[in-house]
Amino acid sequence: MNAIATALPALVERRRADELFPRIPVGSVELTRELAAAALFAERHSLPELPQLACDWELEAALQRALDVYGLAGLEELLRDLERLPLGAPAAQDAWGRAYSLCLLFWYKGALCERLRQGEMAAALYASDLTVSRSTSAHGRAPEINAYVADGVRRLGLGVVLDLGADVVGEFGSPSRRVPSTSWRPVYRDMMPDRRRRKFCRDVAVNHSWSAPVPLVAWFDECGCALGAIPPECPYDAACMAAIRSRSLAPAMELTA
Repeated sequence: MNAIATALPALVERRRADELFPRIPVGSVELTRELAAAALFAERHSLPELPQLACDWELEAALQRALDVYGLAGLEELLRDLERLPLGAPAAQDAWGRAYSLCLLFWYKGALCERLRQGEMAAALYASDLTVSRSTSAHGRAPEINAYVADGVRRLGLGVVLDLGADVVGEFGSPSRRVPSTSWRPVYRDMMPDRRRRKFCRDVAVNHSWSAPVPLVAWFDECGCALGAIPPECPYDAACMAAIRSRSLAPAMELTA
């Protein structure tokens, strides 16, 4: 495993020194997260609607179409229209969320990224020193849990973690993805034998993935993969959550006033 790891290319971020997110390549142009959101807002009717999710290539094609039609100056105007929408408007949520996902996809040069999945995090947590307890809450524990995930990846190797993640989904995933215990792979039983710990780690991973950003997996163009950075949370989602918390706290503050 060490020989393979040393042969991997270095992780080189696309982010510029003064920017929180990398720019998204669109042909010979690179779009900021904000302009990408404006482009996706303009192309919203050409993209699949929920519950169907747009594929990465569909989002990239939408960016190119918008850039061809509006140009950079036109996207700046569309951005102002997007920013005037009420916080939490579905069209705005879709545009900002999709732009954020593309920033994560292009986080590194010479690689494409995806977020570490719940089953994969569960496998890493199982291999770490995380203690099983009654609470599977991840609230306020993001740095701690991410450290355990990184520790588990170091112990097992990323390839093994990704492989075992599929087994975790086969046991605990949605009914359509579950696999009968009689069909589980022997390596899964051997490396994750404790059912209580498996369930605990899976529940922590699910809660963590819903409450905080998770590490990226970088897939190099040349081949191979590496555990990447933990990106900042989506600013638009954070603003929406802050507004929700503010509204929920307002009645309580009035009662104590």
